Amino acid sequence: MDPPSRKRGRPRVVVTETMAAARREAGRQRVAARRRGAPSETPLRRRNINLRKTAFASANAKHDLGNPGQVCRFCGAYVWKDEFTGRHVGQGPKAYSICCGKGKVQLPLLQATPPELASLLTGTNVRERKFQTNSRMYNTIFALCSFGGNIDVSVNRGPDPHVFRLCDLTYHSMGSLAPPDRCTPKFAQFYMYDGQEAVNHRLNFPRTSGALDPDIVAALLQMLTKVNALVNIFNQFWERFPPSN
Repeated sequence: MDPPSRKRGRPRVVVTETMAAARREAGRQRVAARRRGAPSETPLRRRNINLRKTAFASANAKHDLGNPGQVCRFCGAYVWKDEFTGRHVGQGPKAYSICCGKGKVQLPLLQATPPELASLLTGTNVRERKFQTNSRMYNTIFALCSFGGNIDVSVNRGPDPHVFRLCDLTYHSMGSLAPPDRCTPKFAQFYMYDGQEAVNHRLNFPRTSGALDPDIVAALLQMLTKVNALVNIFNQFWERFPPSN
């Protein structure tokens, strides 16, 4: 009977003692070369990775990308030179994909900050510094609606930095245009009043404790009436349905 034939595949390689000894010697030479710092036969990609890890292993290592001195040709964003991908043909600034997708995304430019608000945000005199110290209070009294959500305050224990943790859904609430009887107006209801009455209601807002400047409140209200379309809509409601009625 004929012997069964072997399955097809790679031919069987017989490793002789001479071949095994040669492999062991080559391995010892590679280990010795690594210890001496000499270049080994490690593939180039792996060797580069090892070099990068070694460069940043020390706590004193410094990695400086430089300044974002490049400007995108389409949107004008400042980017780093190494953020460029693809090819650049011709003269002039390059087009970058990290900012606008090389011109695929086009957004309108932000409007300039009203001069009244810009001076309060960047000024250095006593009045402007007072606004900067209480900017969150001013932001609250001019808000059109209230912020809501499940805020987790249990994380703020001890001397660690404050953490704002919000769970589940976020929503904004807006009540009726006029406050109920014997109730203080708040949020959008402020805009149903005009003149000094509107300023006084904001100054009496809870937790302000006299920290707000009436002149700043009046100036901000006048600015919003001039530049904010939503405030103008509430002013129209006030003209047709004044709170006194």
